[in-house]
Amino acid sequence: MYTTNTCPYCAKARVWLDGHGVPWRECNVDQDAGCLATFQAQGAPGVPLLNVQGHWQLGFDPERLTRALQAEPRQPSPSTERSPRP
Repeated sequence: MYTTNTCPYCAKARVWLDGHGVPWRECNVDQDAGCLATFQAQGAPGVPLLNVQGHWQLGFDPERLTRALQAEPRQPSPSTERSPRP
């Protein structure tokens, strides 16, 4: 999950993921230049940006996240590695 230091939705996502026992990794774009570069390459306009089972999700929506966790993993390909812009 790509996050920033001040994102309230990132904080909610952290709590939700931990509370549901979902393993996850944080990549804070405010603290890590590598995270920032990767985040910017995705073209997303904000955070949190999550990659769940190979599916990019912008923002925190518990119902959408639950569906993504239940979905079949998607194999990355050059045409699907960028996050969709809303």
